[in-house]
Amino acid sequence: MNGARLITCLLFVALTAAPARAAVTQTTYRINPGGQYEYKPSPWIGIPGGVPSPFELDFGIGGTFIYELDATAKTARLLNLDLSLNGNEAIQTQSPTPGLVNAPNIERFLNSRLFVEDFLGGLLHLKSSDYSNLKLTDSLNGNLTLLGGFNNTPADGDGVFFNFSAVAIPEPTAATLVALASIVGLFFKRLA
Repeated sequence: MNGARLITCLLFVALTAAPARAAVTQTTYRINPGGQYEYKPSPWIGIPGGVPSPFELDFGIGGTFIYELDATAKTARLLNLDLSLNGNEAIQTQSPTPGLVNAPNIERFLNSRLFVEDFLGGLLHLKSSDYSNLKLTDSLNGNLTLLGGFNNTPADGDGVFFNFSAVAIPEPTAATLVALASIVGLFFKRLA
């Protein structure tokens, strides 16, 4: 059997052995530089020393998470969040309130959200099932955007606002398989 036929057979076996696309997929994403997060504590309490003011704290946000998409139910979740915040460092470590001013609390908040289909139009638009102003957009090409949040400050509550995009991190297995196929192809090309 010559090299070209062997490569064709190997590719056929690899493609037919690959599992069918699952209804639920999980992809790891990295937040792009420039991501922002804003926390508004209750207008009656505030957080002394907060920047730019005790009633609005601005942070840069970064890190990684797993995006789980259920294509059948048209729902999504953010899982295994590993976030970092830049700005208001003293408040992050010694906050007088248990609000959403540190990464672990924001991770818990985002991890507990279920995003449901909002509308379709070339992109997959999802909104939080409990905060309709918190929107997730999946551009279906490895890019996500999270924008919005909630504002309960008029009723003595707090508020949050997210504004960041994220990009899928290539899976090592896919890159390894492509590299392996290239090496095998070169090896058999030399044999032919």
